[in-house]
Amino acid sequence: MPNKVNIDDIAKAAFVSRSVVSRVINNRPYVSQDARARVQEIIKRYGYAPSSAARSLALDKTHQISILAPRLRNDIFANAFWSLTFLGLSEACIRRGYFASLNVISQELDPALKHQILKGHSMDGFCLIGQSVAAEAAEVIDSMNKPMVILGHDTQNTHLPSVDVDNVNGAYVATRYLIELGHVRIGLIAGNLQAQAALDRVNGFKRAHREHDLEPAKALTYAGEFSHRTGYRCMQRLLLHRPTAVFCTSDAQAMGALLAISEAGLRVPQDVSVIGYDDVPSARYTVPPLTTIQQPIYTMGQRAANLLIDLVEGKRKGAPRQLLQPILIERESCGAPAVGRVVSVTF
Repeated sequence: MPNKVNIDDIAKAAFVSRSVVSRVINNRPYVSQDARARVQEIIKRYGYAPSSAARSLALDKTHQISILAPRLRNDIFANAFWSLTFLGLSEACIRRGYFASLNVISQELDPALKHQILKGHSMDGFCLIGQSVAAEAAEVIDSMNKPMVILGHDTQNTHLPSVDVDNVNGAYVATRYLIELGHVRIGLIAGNLQAQAALDRVNGFKRAHREHDLEPAKALTYAGEFSHRTGYRCMQRLLLHRPTAVFCTSDAQAMGALLAISEAGLRVPQDVSVIGYDDVPSARYTVPPLTTIQQPIYTMGQRAANLLIDLVEGKRKGAPRQLLQPILIERESCGAPAVGRVVSVTF
């Protein structure tokens, strides 16, 4: 037996065909118990470990997954939400024996480059992050007959498998919490309203107001991106209308809002209560520690990767939608509104 054993050597030593060895390696059926035992004994004797290329040939798989992310105006890795999402995706892929690659897809992308990203590499499956990516890529991927999973809520492709968090309920819980503390002038800093997640959180905000016979003030509502910059700029404008509380639809926005409030000479939560959304690791280290809605970011990435790989390996069929529930994390950035306090704003 040569020093570097390959699949053909194993087949020869076990008196079986190469395809039988492949089926044993990949735990496939249609192999007799006697042949399986011989192959396994030879593999153990020579410490044979199949290469990824050999496994790919045996299974007609490359063990490569493509993660397609949107092009964001702010740095995608500056926001811990994205970092945790990619970490959950990539680590789940690694545990299942797959390699995950990250590519950015947007409407502005050169068509030739987009074609190369989608069709120029042999991928077993695709994870599409968000509705904008699905709009750009889903039809092309479907034409290649490749499995895909959407991470997020896509109202246009409900027939596709997806993993999402209940954003409507998360925003509802956040707003109800502020109302039950006694707040009625509640500001809203929303994300890009072309994104379904942003719309869902706005709808949850409105639902909580309706159920408490309140009407959100238009002057207290601003939209932008799920970014620190949006939170900072929108909070500066909000303070001119003197809200007693603000619901930020991301923790990045909330951190920007905290800075704007501090620069205005106000205190949290004595003058303005602030609640965020995400519960990124840094949320507990803000001043004061941020009350927020925790969505299982890392778990969403894991679930999406495992669902996709199950589809690739034929372990699932159809278009299951997994909807995860967020929970309220109470810290120190929210309190009851001050009675009779006149808030003065300085910039």
